[in-house]
Amino acid sequence: MVAAAKDFSRYWTFLTAVVKRDIKRKYYRSSLGLFWTVLHPLLMTAIFYIVFTMLFSGAIPNFPLYLLSGQLLFQFNTEASSVS
Repeated sequence: MVAAAKDFSRYWTFLTAVVKRDIKRKYYRSSLGLFWTVLHPLLMTAIFYIVFTMLFSGAIPNFPLYLLSGQLLFQFNTEASSVS
């Protein structure tokens, strides 16, 4: 575990450069850019929240929090599987 942390800290500049390059390449000609990564799950959560509270009137405590966490995990899984 310590060796992995040393390797991670040793290649920190390389990792940040690679991540920055990938982000720039992904959002090169996008009008919203990186903001879309944050906006998309929030909009989907708002839509699902409105739909599910109107159709299913069950009172689940902290429902938007559960919904947002599920959306983020699903989006991460989708993005990771499409890139690989």
